[in-house]
Amino acid sequence: MKVSYNWIRELVDVDWPPEEMARRLTMAGTACETVINMAERFADMVVGEVLSVKPVPKADKLKLAEVNVGADTLQIICGAPNVAQGQKVAVALIGARLPSGATIEKVSKFGVDSSGMLLSEAELELSADHSGIIELPRDAKVGQALAEALMMKDYSLEFELTPNRPDSISAIGIAREVAALSGKTITRPEIKVVEVNEKSADQIQVEIDDPDFCARYIGRIVKNVTIAPAPLWMKARLLASGVTPINNVVDITNYVLLETGQPLHAFDLSHFQTGKVVVKRASGKQKYVTLDEIEREIDESALMITNGTEYLAVGGVMGGLQSSITEVTTDVLLESAYFDPSSIRKSRRKLGISSDASALFERGVDPNGAMRAIDRAAQLMGEITGGSVLRGAVDNYARKIEPLTISLRPSRCNQILGTQISSTEMVSILKGLEFEVNGEDPLTVVVPTFRPDIEREIDLIEEIARIYGLENIPTTSGYLAYADQGESGEFRERTQTLREIRETFLACGYDEVLGSGLAKEKLLEEIDPGRPLILLENPVSDEFAAMRNSLLYSLLAAAKTNITHQVTSIQLFEVGAIYGPSIAAEFHERQTIGALVSGKTKPFWRSGEQSPLDYYNLKGALDQIARQARLKPLSITPAKLPAFAPGAGYNLTCDKRPVGRLGQISTAIARLFDIKQPVFALELDFEMLLKGRLNLSDYHAVPRFPSSSRDISMILEESTSIGTLLEGIQARGEGLIEGVDLFDLFRGKQIPRGKKSAAISIRFRSAEKSLESSEVDGLQQKIITYLKHEFKAEIRDH
Repeated sequence: MKVSYNWIRELVDVDWPPEEMARRLTMAGTACETVINMAERFADMVVGEVLSVKPVPKADKLKLAEVNVGADTLQIICGAPNVAQGQKVAVALIGARLPSGATIEKVSKFGVDSSGMLLSEAELELSADHSGIIELPRDAKVGQALAEALMMKDYSLEFELTPNRPDSISAIGIAREVAALSGKTITRPEIKVVEVNEKSADQIQVEIDDPDFCARYIGRIVKNVTIAPAPLWMKARLLASGVTPINNVVDITNYVLLETGQPLHAFDLSHFQTGKVVVKRASGKQKYVTLDEIEREIDESALMITNGTEYLAVGGVMGGLQSSITEVTTDVLLESAYFDPSSIRKSRRKLGISSDASALFERGVDPNGAMRAIDRAAQLMGEITGGSVLRGAVDNYARKIEPLTISLRPSRCNQILGTQISSTEMVSILKGLEFEVNGEDPLTVVVPTFRPDIEREIDLIEEIARIYGLENIPTTSGYLAYADQGESGEFRERTQTLREIRETFLACGYDEVLGSGLAKEKLLEEIDPGRPLILLENPVSDEFAAMRNSLLYSLLAAAKTNITHQVTSIQLFEVGAIYGPSIAAEFHERQTIGALVSGKTKPFWRSGEQSPLDYYNLKGALDQIARQARLKPLSITPAKLPAFAPGAGYNLTCDKRPVGRLGQISTAIARLFDIKQPVFALELDFEMLLKGRLNLSDYHAVPRFPSSSRDISMILEESTSIGTLLEGIQARGEGLIEGVDLFDLFRGKQIPRGKKSAAISIRFRSAEKSLESSEVDGLQQKIITYLKHEFKAEIRDH
C-alpha cells in the first residue's frame, strides 16, 4: 500500500521528514518499506507557454511550437492535435528522463530542429490518456518546476502491512498511527453534503437476502453528473498513492477508499429501473462478464449485487461491465457496504480475481465507518462533478456489529512488558489509537470496530508496547531465569536443550530462519502426500492457505529467496512449530527442528578450494548436536521418503524411537521452489529427541593403558547399511572396543557390480590392563566371523 506523505501531514500536523516518519512507523509495527520522492520523476521538466504554432514543411501531422520556458524560448516539434497558441503546457527539457526510460535529446526532423518535448499525461504515466498534450491551468507560472505545477512535490510512502491490520490500509489509518506516536490528534476532513430535496429512498430500496454474508449495505444517489477528468489535486493524491486516475467519478471512489479504507462502488443508475438493490447469492452456475471484460463462471458461492432481476456486480470483489460508469453516464448509484471476509475470499478465489476492494474486505473493513465514507464520496461528487446529491442514504444494517469491550489490568501489562508505565500513560496511548477507555483498575476498553484484530487483553498490551516504543522496554541480560515447573523441571530442560541446539547450529556456520507458519496447501501435499493438514478458513492468499505440517516447506522457501538474490551457498536452520490435527483435539502444534544446506563451502584459507555442501555437512551438525545436547546415539537407516530423491532418503532413530528424516531433496520438489541446484535437508521431532536425552553427561578418566587398532577391509552388498554394521561390531566388543570408524568406501570397476568396498578401523582398549596381541587378534577374528555370517562380507587382504 502507498500513501502520500503530504496527505498524512494534512491529517496530522507533524514536522517529521518523510524518512523519520517512515522510521517511527516501522518501529511501531507499521512497516514502511520505501520512501519515493515523487518530484524526481519530473526533473528537468517545466511549465511552458506556447507563443506560436506553425506547420512543419513536408509533414502534415507535425507542428512547430515556439515555447517560452522562462529562461529561454524553444522550438519544439509536436504531433499532438490539441497544441495551440496561448496554452500553458508541460515541457521536458533537453536531458530530461521520461518514466519510460527515454532521455530527451535535441533532434532534427524535416530540416527543423526540436529542443524538447511537449508532454501528454500518458508520457508522464499520469493516466492512459495519450490523445493530446497536457493543458495546464491558465494561471500556471511559466518556468515553474512541473512537479510543483502538478502538485507532485510529495513523497510516496510504501507500506508492507500485516494481514491483521486492515485499519492501517488508508491515509486516515496511517495518520492515526502517527497521531498516537506524536501525541497529536487527527484533523479529519469536514463532511458537509449539499443535498437537493429529492430523496434517495424515493428512487431505490435495499434488500439483503443473506445478512451473514452482507451485514450492511448503503446506497446514495447523485444525479446529473458530468464525466470528466478529476481535479489536479485529486490526481496528485492518487498518483502518490499508486493509483492511476481514470475519470472524476471513479477517481472519487478510489480517493475515498484511500482516505478511509472503505471500498466504494459506483453504478450507472440507469440499470436500477426496478427501484431495488437486492443483495443475494447467485442461483446456479452461469456466465458473467466482470468490469475487466473477462467472462467468468459464477455459482452459489458468489454474492451478487442485483436490481432484482439482473446481476450487476460481484459483491465486494468486482463490478460488472454492464453497469460500469461510462462517458455517457449521468446518474450514479453509490455503494458502501460490509461483506463477510470469508465469503469474499471464496468468491475471489473461485473467480480468480484480485482487486483492491476484495483485499480490504477479506481483511475486514469497519462496518460502522461505511456511512461516513459514502457521505464523503457524495460530498466530493457534488463538488467535483456538478451533480445533484439526493437527500439521505438508504441504509440496510441487517446484522448490527457492535464494538468489543475488554478489561485491561495495568499491573498485568507492566508484569508482561517488564515496565513501569503508569495507568495514565496507558490510557493516553489507547485513546490516541481512538479506543474508548473507562475505569481505573482494571481499565474498561471499548475496541472500535475498525480494529477486528483486537480480541483479548494481551492484544491491548501489545498496542501499548508498540506505541510506548519497543526500544524503551528494558531487556534482560544473560540467559533466561528458568522457573522450575514441578519436580521434573520439564520447562527448564526443554528450553536449555533448544538453546544448546541453536548454539550448535550457529557454531557450525548455519544461519537461523523464522518461517511464518503458513504455507501453500499444494506444496505441502507434494512434500508429504497424505499427511493431515490444517487449512485456514480465511487465508490472505493461496500462498498462505494452510498451517505448515513440515519445516521442509519453510526451509525450501527461504532457500528459494536466497538463491533468487544470488546467494547460492546456503546453510540454514529453524526451530519452530508444525501443525496438524490429532486424536485428542482438532488442532495441535509440535516443536520441530529443521536444517538445509546447498551450494558450496567457503574457500579454504590455505588453498582456496571449495567443496559441496551436502549430506555429510548435515550429518556433521547432527553429530555435534547429539553430543552437545547429550542425546543417545542416533541411527540412520535408508528409507523411501516422498520429499527426498530415490535412494537418498534416511530415517533417523534415537533409542529405537523415530526422531526425524534426512537426505537429498528430490529434483521434482526442488523445482517446485524454483531451485535447480542440489539441496539437502533434515527434520527432527524435538519431542521425541527429548525422550532420548541422557540425564547426566558421561565423564571418563584419562586412559591408563594403551589402545590397539585393527583395520578390516571387506566387500559388501550395496544394500548393506554401514551404520547397522558399525553398531553390530560395537555390540560384540565384550566391552573392549573404544571406537569403530569407517575410513574408506569405494565403488568402481575393480569391485563387482552391485557391491561396494568398505574399510573400518577398530580401536581396542581395556580400562583394567594392557591388552595382549593375542586377545586383540581373538576379538578381531570373532568380529570377522560375525561380518561374514551376518553381512555376507568378503574380507580382503591388506
